[in-house]
Amino acid sequence: MKLFDLCDSLADARPIAKNTLANYRRATIYFGNFLGRHAAVEDLDEGRVNQWLRSCETDYDVSYIRNLRRDLLVVWRFAADCELARQPRARMIRMPKVPRKKVVAWPLDWIRRLLVACRLMQGDLKGKDARVSDYDEAYFRTQFDLLCRPTDLRQLTWTQVRGDEVHWVQNKTGHECRAKLMPETVEALKRIRHLDTIRVFPLSKSATENLIGRVFRSAGISKPRGESLGHARHTGGSEIAKDKGNDAARQALGHTADNCLAKCPALAYWPQLETKARLESISEWDLFRNYEACPPTASDEELRSFLETKSIPQCASCPSRRVAFHHPSPLQRSNLQ
Repeated sequence: MKLFDLCDSLADARPIAKNTLANYRRATIYFGNFLGRHAAVEDLDEGRVNQWLRSCETDYDVSYIRNLRRDLLVVWRFAADCELARQPRARMIRMPKVPRKKVVAWPLDWIRRLLVACRLMQGDLKGKDARVSDYDEAYFRTQFDLLCRPTDLRQLTWTQVRGDEVHWVQNKTGHECRAKLMPETVEALKRIRHLDTIRVFPLSKSATENLIGRVFRSAGISKPRGESLGHARHTGGSEIAKDKGNDAARQALGHTADNCLAKCPALAYWPQLETKARLESISEWDLFRNYEACPPTASDEELRSFLETKSIPQCASCPSRRVAFHHPSPLQRSNLQ
């Protein structure tokens, strides 16, 4: 069985995002290019995979190779769950070491000049009832206030914007984050609220990058090749580290979880599930959405009360009878129907 086709069975058996599925397919394609043919289940061998990863070192950076290794192992383990292959011995598969990278941050003067350039942009968005200047200013200001990654900003929905606060879950880490918006940012968002879209910034990745390039040119700044608006988050993190220390910077950038104690795994992972499955607009999940976990600042009495409580209202949403889940074999036609 071809590994590329196995990815489709993997998508049917597990709730995974489209970009994640594309990464799995990419790994199987690259592995097949190394073999000179379509990679199949029979090609899953530690020695052969190590040869492929070693050949990638001349063309790709270390982080990219590690991602390819991770994605291929996911497909391999799924094949093993379907009894199509044996389980991989991950420790025998080479893991390239990632060299320590120097953090690149943009100067604060760039941030000020970019915001001024946003207000000077001319014209209207193609197919949207909004001015380019209003959209750009809202996009840049929200990025600077949240210090989030560009992917999280493009996936931000209006339901996650609650007044001057924004609640979101990082796509990369699954950590729940909260941040305050400046009054200027709130006003900028109000000017594009009439777009009536689910996402705050509905433009595609390529269209957004084109707008960002125009703003840089208008500001008279030569944007370094390969750098994105995500480098502005490095600037914000550096400034917070100078004023409040490294711990405050990690918290602002979402590098640390909230360390709260939830009653069960379903409640602990709910923020991540809500974002992945796009459940923000479903009111039936308000009970889970309003759940408050036990914070690390809780007193001994509050912690004791939390542990002694056997049942909470959210327990009513769980099934009374648990059904074990198993991965169906893609070779059996009855399991695919």
